[in-house]
Amino acid sequence: MLSCTHVLYYYISGGKAKNGAPILIFADRPNEPEVPDEEYKKLITYLCSITLRAEKETGFVVVIDRRNDGWGAVRSILLKISGFFPCHVQVAFLLQPKGFFQRAFADFRSKFVKEELEFKVRL
Repeated sequence: MLSCTHVLYYYISGGKAKNGAPILIFADRPNEPEVPDEEYKKLITYLCSITLRAEKETGFVVVIDRRNDGWGAVRSILLKISGFFPCHVQVAFLLQPKGFFQRAFADFRSKFVKEELEFKVRL
């Protein structure tokens, strides 16, 4: 059984992109422990299974809010999406960590993470 708190942070908003793709949101979750890989897989598989087949075929648009987290959390969630997401991801929009130190290295670090992913990431 999945923890109910994890469901609060990962959800399909009901909104659609211009091309009809469902929008999946990874909400900001300050001071919460990282979701273990197995629970993440179950939750994402469930969210993908409740989406209509025609919508799944167009792929998902993912919004990741990590404004109150560090770059390590951003990298972790991007790699989890790339490794475990059972459907096509068109693009991921990232609300990147704020703060001077985080912004100073965001462009440098995101370049290396983007090269490892199978989908576009927009900051």
